[in-house]
Amino acid sequence: MDQKKTKRAGWLLGVMAAACSPLAHAQGSVTLYGTIDTGLTYVSNQQVSTSGGQVSGKSSVSVTTGNLAPASFGFRGTEDLGGGTSAIFNLQNYYLSNNGAMFQANNLFDATAMVGLKSDRWGQLTLGRQFDSYTNALAPFAVSNNWAGPFGAHFGDIDNLNAAFNLNNSIQYSSPAFHGLSLSGTFSLGGQPGAFATNRAWAMGASYTDGALSLGAGYLSLRNPLTAALGGSSGYIGELSCGQSPSSYCELHDADELRTFGLGGNYTVGNLTISGTLTRAMLLGSRYLISTGGPVSDFRFDTAELGGLYSVTPALQVGLAYSYTRAKIQVLDSNTNINKISLGGIYSLSKRTQLYATGNFEKMSGAGLGINPVTGAFENYAQLAYLGTSNSSSQLEISVGIKHNF
Repeated sequence: MDQKKTKRAGWLLGVMAAACSPLAHAQGSVTLYGTIDTGLTYVSNQQVSTSGGQVSGKSSVSVTTGNLAPASFGFRGTEDLGGGTSAIFNLQNYYLSNNGAMFQANNLFDATAMVGLKSDRWGQLTLGRQFDSYTNALAPFAVSNNWAGPFGAHFGDIDNLNAAFNLNNSIQYSSPAFHGLSLSGTFSLGGQPGAFATNRAWAMGASYTDGALSLGAGYLSLRNPLTAALGGSSGYIGELSCGQSPSSYCELHDADELRTFGLGGNYTVGNLTISGTLTRAMLLGSRYLISTGGPVSDFRFDTAELGGLYSVTPALQVGLAYSYTRAKIQVLDSNTNINKISLGGIYSLSKRTQLYATGNFEKMSGAGLGINPVTGAFENYAQLAYLGTSNSSSQLEISVGIKHNF
């Protein structure tokens, strides 16, 4: 090896040693973690484009990702600073395990990118991209986060219980638990010079645990949700499937503000855990109707969910849930009913590996919330979260697969 190569190798080793030495000597740790979830999914009806701008509905079978839980990987770490205080960080990315692609284009850590301090006495303060206090308080009680999978989320995840989005540029404080009660608040700065309210968000959450009983409550306000949290109509591929073509509902989020609040809880009796949530989500000043020549309007979504999860054996769990959403177009005083039934089974091969089967069925009725792309008339187009819009008032999803945590 010549002298230049020797110097270059020595410089590289020195940099690596300097980078690794704090990890070796600090009283802390860094953990690589994640989930791989891949399976087969049958969908009864999804819109497909035909000649002349027409659409029709076809069934499909495909290899899919995140059927039970989002596929993700991340790094989290902690360093003991003494006196019961630690420095913490978390970097987490969502990805598509069926093809290896990023879940959200151009975002390496689209789930979480935060750093902060944690104190046993004073609580936790974090900064960066993170899930809001409202969602953190209520998400544990939604069946879509436990056994029904993201397809079991409430319509469009308008109420964000399935964490359709998280907040950039945010500051979050969470208190320590006091007699089972903990409080949290999040504030996200929009970062727009001369327009402090643009893209701004704030949220509050409260959680309570006492033995077999757990409760949560929260409130969230988000300005300009389509651009502030969902990456615009071309960048978002989540619950309202703006990345699908054709898509019926993604422009609902093109609104001045999203306001949502809710209550949730669960109670365990023997092998049975009963859970429930109540939420109201308001999209204020949505421009969804403009494509048909209609006016700007507020939209309201009231949702109730009740579910049960039963442990048949230590390895086998089965779940059943029902949710009802009443969607209202305020300017038209029209209502649409959205009924959903979820059924699931999980078999644990080990603490980290599970086989699963889920089924979610949605049925819509009433005035209709979807817009016919040809006639502009309102239609009852069902749409389960993360799937393309159905060409009918119902849609069924059945998934089987394997999930591994590491």
